[in-house]
Amino acid sequence: MIKFFRKIRKQLLTENKFNKYVLYAIGEIILVVIGILIALQINNWNEERKENKQERFILQKLLNDLNSDIADIDNQISVSKSNLLDFKEAANILLNNEVGDINTFNDKISNVLNISGFNQKNTTFSNLISTGKIELIKNQALSDSIVIYYNSDYASWDTAMKDYTRNIIAPYLLKFDHIPEVDYKSDERFLNKDYSAMDISKSDVIPKSLNNYKQDVFFSNILRQKIRILEGQNSSYQNLRTIMYSLVSQIKKELND
Repeated sequence: MIKFFRKIRKQLLTENKFNKYVLYAIGEIILVVIGILIALQINNWNEERKENKQERFILQKLLNDLNSDIADIDNQISVSKSNLLDFKEAANILLNNEVGDINTFNDKISNVLNISGFNQKNTTFSNLISTGKIELIKNQALSDSIVIYYNSDYASWDTAMKDYTRNIIAPYLLKFDHIPEVDYKSDERFLNKDYSAMDISKSDVIPKSLNNYKQDVFFSNILRQKIRILEGQNSSYQNLRTIMYSLVSQIKKELND
């Protein structure tokens, strides 16, 4: 009987040691798992912090580009409006809707061969697309707005203006009459540049009179079409400018959140 109880006691002690070992092993496993989870969490936090820093850097660069674009397009709109006023006045003189002389007329068409256009600064955006870093911008609505802005079709009007001026107006006007003389001194685009006016008063080719221009329906149509394209170009700039200000507001809000 005594031997039986000793056997039972030994068995219980053995089982107790095994249970303790199992509990200890489980505890160790739990600690290892917790350690791994904490390490992963810290790594994720560091990666997220890096991505947030990159995102802010990207948004700031885009904001700088946009502010530069706004300054550029504001200048283009100003030039466009000034040219429109001059060309419309010249067209009205041709059509006898306004009184004017040849000097006034020539002054109003002095920029008719000029080509102005807006050059969007898209280097930052192009790099984002080529590297896939556009995905760092977490705000999907903002990301979509950025893509829409940099894919706007404003350039079609700029292309139309270049093609029409170079291929239609210039070839005809260069054969028809002396090219209009630009007042370099009063035009801020030529300030501090070595441009000089050329005296044509002694030329054997007599400059056209105002009546010559009035009787030339082709030139009248040229000028009217230039006005239409300029109006379309100006309208596209105005619309693009609205998109710019909206996008600037979105980026600033994202940076401040």
